[in-house]
Amino acid sequence: MPDHVHLVLGLQSFSLSQIMHRFKSYTSHAIAKAATTDGGIWQAGYHDRGIRDESALRAQVEYCLLNPVRSGLVRDFRDYPYWWCCWEV
Repeated sequence: MPDHVHLVLGLQSFSLSQIMHRFKSYTSHAIAKAATTDGGIWQAGYHDRGIRDESALRAQVEYCLLNPVRSGLVRDFRDYPYWWCCWEV
């Protein structure tokens, strides 16, 4: 999406706050370097949802994949150049 990111991930050795801090730090630095900006691209905080079972996981993955379709950017999520999913869809 042009103005936000959706991630579905499993927590292993790190907490969600650690993962988000690392993600935002890495991407801010990379974007700042590529675009010669100050790197301030992310809002503070994030929204999370706990996924407790397979049906909730599937629902969240589908929500993320269909976001560019709902936004009118593409007709099929597979046409969106930035989609990636490790689960079979």
